[in-house]
Amino acid sequence: MPEHLKGKWRQALLILFAAVGLVLLIACANVANLSLARGFEREREFAIRAAIGAGRSRIMRQLLIESLLLALLGCLGGLLLAVWVVDLIVAFNPGDIPRIEEVSLSRSTLGFVLIISFITTLFCGLVPALQLSKPDLQSCLKEAGHALTASSARHRLRSTLVVAQIALAVVLLVGAGLLLRSFVGLIRVDPGFAADKVIAIQAFIWDRYNKPELREVYTRETLEKIQSLPGVEAAGVTTAIPLLESSATTSLPFAVEGRPSQPLGHEPVAQFTIASPNYFSAIGARLLNGRVFNQFDGKDSPRVAVINETMAKRNWPGENPVGAKFTLKRGGRDSRPGTTLEVIGTVTDQRQDGLEKTPRQEFFIPYAQSPSGSTIFVVRTKGDPALLLQSIKARIWDSNKTQPFYAVTTMDELVRDSLKARRFNLVLLSALAGLALSLAAVGIYGVISFTTGQRTHEIGVRMALGARTTDIIRLVVRQGMALTLIGIVVGLVASVALTRFLSSLLFNITSTDPLTFASITILLSAIALLACYIPARRATKVDPLVALRYE
Repeated sequence: MPEHLKGKWRQALLILFAAVGLVLLIACANVANLSLARGFEREREFAIRAAIGAGRSRIMRQLLIESLLLALLGCLGGLLLAVWVVDLIVAFNPGDIPRIEEVSLSRSTLGFVLIISFITTLFCGLVPALQLSKPDLQSCLKEAGHALTASSARHRLRSTLVVAQIALAVVLLVGAGLLLRSFVGLIRVDPGFAADKVIAIQAFIWDRYNKPELREVYTRETLEKIQSLPGVEAAGVTTAIPLLESSATTSLPFAVEGRPSQPLGHEPVAQFTIASPNYFSAIGARLLNGRVFNQFDGKDSPRVAVINETMAKRNWPGENPVGAKFTLKRGGRDSRPGTTLEVIGTVTDQRQDGLEKTPRQEFFIPYAQSPSGSTIFVVRTKGDPALLLQSIKARIWDSNKTQPFYAVTTMDELVRDSLKARRFNLVLLSALAGLALSLAAVGIYGVISFTTGQRTHEIGVRMALGARTTDIIRLVVRQGMALTLIGIVVGLVASVALTRFLSSLLFNITSTDPLTFASITILLSAIALLACYIPARRATKVDPLVALRYE
């Protein structure tokens, strides 16, 4: 039962949870970096406090309390935002996430948030506190506040935090990029049918029509009534349609006539579907060879079958299968063991189990030769099928006033629903990746802006000695892009190791897709370049005379 309830979603939700953790780490690194920069501006204050007797623990306590107050405000703001975001996520529910309707800001959730907030506060506050709680009193008190220069250890720490932000952002962006490419590839897949303007109505008729001839008459008369409606192009019945989970599907082993027989248990297996003549035109399946069923394929006619493209290629490779025969080895209902069917046509594969699943071998037999009580009316209309729904139901009720319907849907809805889970994963991971990218860009901008400000005097000297605007921009940008490139390399290596966990969520691409990795590298480099260019451009506005008098 647990596997049935959460097996499909377990890996996806764990990946999303890990993505949230990565965004949190990026935010922590960003805040820690900003705290270091802010603490550097207050280094003279801490030196004075230490000089008049404040111990290291007291300064650390002051910094941690300040961090805690900031975290508390951030936590409250995040919880207010979460009230709206949680409702949005639940509303965006793809439909089969177990117990998603119970998701809310419960006590356990709030407790988890408070614990994580406390831990991240320690991380964000402790790193700057350890760096700033032991100032060099002699150098700090000698120099004026703005003339202080950061120590090499502190500079390395800030650079390391920026590199970590970029690396983590790369991992998230690569993951989102892989899902995006998979999703685009999936919606381009040929489903084997034309989903637009098709409506399906499922009705089980076993109880009232308990004999095959009664079911055949009822279905034929009902289809004639539906077909007579203005706006209906084609109407047919079948036992299974693509993507509908409640479809009655059965697979049977078979033997191809004229080919060596396979051992028991190793025979080829194909799904068999019962369909009326007009089903193929109603669903929009394309005929590749031969013909589909017609009114002459009745119960007293030779047993015939229409096969899909996959079955034709596997059993008659390079041949035209029309006219070939195969025999069912075991069966049920009217498809008894030993029944031999002649192939009269080949149609396109219909992806019964999902757009991402490889089509199975499938053959169709005429409804008149095997009338089933598991009936799905498939109707293609000239306009919006929803407008004709009540009229179609009325025609069915003309034949049976008590007929219930177990599923009423359009093929467009089935296709959309089959993509809901992937769309859900894509939107959430893309949102997290976008947030990570923004935080990484802010982190780069903050560090470059701060270090550029610390080099005001140096920049003034360079400009006084004849440095051009492009020289200054190149000087500043080079520093930021060096950190960016290191972060990207680290991130790409980490992505190769981590994105393999996404493999089950991907379609038709590998977890190391070169195009995705290259695209993310270019995107992040461009954004980092912009984040570096802004403070670099501002640095060129420095007046050399003012800079040379800079404290």
